[in-house]
Amino acid sequence: MNAAEWLKRRVEQGKLSWDQLARVVEFAQTELGVSADGKWGAKSAAALLECVGPPPAVVIPIPKGRAAVRRTYGSFSWEWDGNPRDRRVKADPAWIRKNIKTFVLHDGRKRRLHRLVGDEFIELFKKACGVSGYTPKSVQTFNPRLIRAKEGSNLSYHSYGIAVDFDSRANPWGGVQANGEPSLMRQHPDFFRTFEEANWTWGGRWRSKKGTKKVAGIVGAGDDMHFERKQ
Repeated sequence: MNAAEWLKRRVEQGKLSWDQLARVVEFAQTELGVSADGKWGAKSAAALLECVGPPPAVVIPIPKGRAAVRRTYGSFSWEWDGNPRDRRVKADPAWIRKNIKTFVLHDGRKRRLHRLVGDEFIELFKKACGVSGYTPKSVQTFNPRLIRAKEGSNLSYHSYGIAVDFDSRANPWGGVQANGEPSLMRQHPDFFRTFEEANWTWGGRWRSKKGTKKVAGIVGAGDDMHFERKQ
C-alpha cells in the first residue's frame, strides 16, 4: 500500500481528518516559503519540485500468469450473455471508470488502456514505430471479451486494457499473410523486439496450431498481431 492509499484509508476510517491534512499542507507551505493557506496549488507544487526534485518513477512489475495479472491490475466482475457468436462481456463499470483511461499516441490517435500501462505503451509504441519504420494503421486496445465464446473460457487480456492488436489482416495467426508474404511484424522485426526488450509478450512467439516452430526465420508462428503486458 502506497502513501496515498494509506492516507485515503485513514480518512475513510475516521482516523485522520481533513483539518489535520490541511494543517500539514500549511506546515509544508511555510517550510517551502510560499503562502501558507492550506490550499495546495501550482505554486506549492512548483516550490516542492524545486526543493526535492521530481518523484521517483513508479515501476509496475510485469505479472507472470493470470493470478498475478489480477493482483497487479485488479480483478472485476463480469457477465456474458451466452451468445456463441459474441465474445463480448459486460465488465464492472466501476472498475472501468477507475482503471481504464484514454491515452494519446505520438501520432495523435487516442486509445483506452489500463492506467498502469498507458504511459509505458505510448513510449514503446513511438520507439517501435521509429526504429522499425512500421506504423500500424490499426491499434486495438481495451475490449472486454472472452478468449472464446463458450462457457468456462477465460477473459482476454484486452479486458484488462493490457493487450494490443496491430493490423489484424496484415499480422495473422501463423505469420503468413493471405498473399503468401510474411506478416508485417516479421518484415519489421524491430517493432516486436522493442516490446520484448521491455518484457512484453509478443503473440507471434507462440507455436501455431499446426505445430510450426519458425516463420520467415523468426522463432514462433502464433498470433502476430497480439501484444500483452504480462509474461
